[in-house]
Amino acid sequence: MRALDIVALSIIPLSCHGECASGFTGADCSLRECPTGAAFFDMAEIDDTAHLQTTCSGRGHCDHTTGECSCATGYVGIACERTKCKHDCSRRGKCISMRHLADSTRNHESLQYSYQLWDADKLYGCECDLGYAGYDCSLRVCPFGDDPLTSETDDEIQLVRCTANASSNGHMVFYFDGKASSAIPVSSSVMTLKHALKTIPLIVDVEVHYTTGTTLCRDDGMDNI
Repeated sequence: MRALDIVALSIIPLSCHGECASGFTGADCSLRECPTGAAFFDMAEIDDTAHLQTTCSGRGHCDHTTGECSCATGYVGIACERTKCKHDCSRRGKCISMRHLADSTRNHESLQYSYQLWDADKLYGCECDLGYAGYDCSLRVCPFGDDPLTSETDDEIQLVRCTANASSNGHMVFYFDGKASSAIPVSSSVMTLKHALKTIPLIVDVEVHYTTGTTLCRDDGMDNI
């Protein structure tokens, strides 16, 4: 009989040389990549440079078999890229970003601001419907008003001058304490303007007077205040 030759074999793992196709990674390109987003927390590499693009935004686990992120509690999105509104605002409000909040609301002086930092579209919160409050809009707002013991106060007077063609079908919006009225036609009569102003939640009653004419806006050189 002839003796069998024994050959030692070296098992070399299969690997790919070059680059994987888009969306795949790993030594043999068998793993799916997950979406990336700006990291909520990371180490700054140089001055003023942080929040780099990170798998699942650093707030979730990547399932390389499906290429999908499993987000940590409190985070949502395909890349876990934004915070989640608690209880979906209890269906009594809107879940909006910091950018949206700045663009759509005004302060007590009715001034508008903008917010464009790195987390402008990442941090979300509830904007509650009228009559509701709380971080998840689950609380009812109790009635409120002026202290009946308040003394020595005067009614607020606002003077408005509007120049426009009353037949132009144009509209305007008035703000009071950051709250908007309904759309007001430039051709509004005294009663139309009064009803529109009373759509502002903080206004209970209002008196409207025109010094000249019967429409809100004029284009004949005459002031209507």
